[in-house]
Amino acid sequence: MDVTLYVSEERYNEILEKGFPSSLGKFSHNIAVMIMAYDTGNARSAITLSHNTPTRFTIDYNLLKANYIKFLDDGVGPVKKHKGIVSSLTFGAIGEEVMNWVLTGNEPTFTSPPVVALRQSKYRPFGAKSSVTGLSEKDVLRSAGMTTNAISPQARREVSKVREYAYTRYAGGKAISKRGQSTETTHLQGHTRLASNKNLSILKAVAQDQKRKYKEHRERTNDLINMRGV
Repeated sequence: MDVTLYVSEERYNEILEKGFPSSLGKFSHNIAVMIMAYDTGNARSAITLSHNTPTRFTIDYNLLKANYIKFLDDGVGPVKKHKGIVSSLTFGAIGEEVMNWVLTGNEPTFTSPPVVALRQSKYRPFGAKSSVTGLSEKDVLRSAGMTTNAISPQARREVSKVREYAYTRYAGGKAISKRGQSTETTHLQGHTRLASNKNLSILKAVAQDQKRKYKEHRERTNDLINMRGV
């Protein structure tokens, strides 16, 4: 999408000299968090402000923490109502804020780090299987001996790691953990100790095992590439 904005020469030179204010990136981080679908809060907690400089700001979505964000945005899987939530809705909202700043010079005032309240899901874990890995949320929980009737944000985060490491191992690509200003988290009252967290340590071990398999696969792939290049 190409957009042409006309400003005065004075405003144009001011933008060239100073670049983006840090408040623009911080406010955009808040926009991304507020727009993201909210169930356990895990997806919102996976959004980071990874760069915020006068020349650019970058909002990242950590798929290792919430790999289902890409499925929500693509409108595939059991939940289709959030199609375009990142690529269209969030991108458009941030774009409007940037254009407003370019035209007026008014900086956003709400720049505190975003906060999300984590809570147990209102719904049962998803039974829909990935077309690439054959794994569903229920499958991963079951492999750790956890309940398949409920899921907490902590459990959903570990399940996402398992599914993302497995996905990138089969489909190719890199499993990357994003860094930057993270979304702060708190817990709703009564949601700190959850039955669905029982055996969470086992689930974390399952995620670590998938990470090991992913790394071994990448090492073998790199070895093959190097051998072919000799």
